[in-house]
Amino acid sequence: MQDLSPEEQETLETYNTCAREWDAKHDTFGFWQEEMDLFQSFMPSGSLLEIGCGAGRDAVELIERGYTYHGTDISEELIKIAQGKNPDAQFDQVSLYDLKKLNKQYDGFWCSAVLLHIPFERLEEAFEAIGFCLQEGAVGFISIKEGEGSGYLSSEKQGGEHKRHFYYHSQEGFSQVLQVYGFEVLECIYKPMSEKTRWLSYFVRKT
Repeated sequence: MQDLSPEEQETLETYNTCAREWDAKHDTFGFWQEEMDLFQSFMPSGSLLEIGCGAGRDAVELIERGYTYHGTDISEELIKIAQGKNPDAQFDQVSLYDLKKLNKQYDGFWCSAVLLHIPFERLEEAFEAIGFCLQEGAVGFISIKEGEGSGYLSSEKQGGEHKRHFYYHSQEGFSQVLQVYGFEVLECIYKPMSEKTRWLSYFVRKT
């Protein structure tokens, strides 16, 4: 597995330790329904790679929509939960940085709440790995959180303190990042949930 920064390793350990509690809190069916509808208007069918499938919530809906689905996540414990929810689907425990190991190219990708854990200095590495797995013209969905700089969320769970590290972007700034790394922005949706959570969802096409 590709080397992780200390912050990435700590985030991974938190997801592994608190996987079932995290799943119970976030298993909200239809959370991205509007976004999935728009995504399907850009890509009605085809092979779909989910990068960071988590506990498989979105996988359920993406599979129902008829995509040929392949889920990946770096967290061993989250993958187990995702497979349990989707027993007939293909899942692999693999880091975003190691996606080249899949040795396959897809018509599209779904990447929800993943790149917000990627340090700014590793974005080029991340997008290179994503791009390697895509057909030319592939359509993608990316959700991140609006904000500035970086920080972490800490919680007392499972007998200790657990941290998840986040990296925030502005709408315009991340649009420029996408263009630099070979993606055309088809549309962007701003979805504020709270003062701390303001989602930016990008629909992109590999150029």
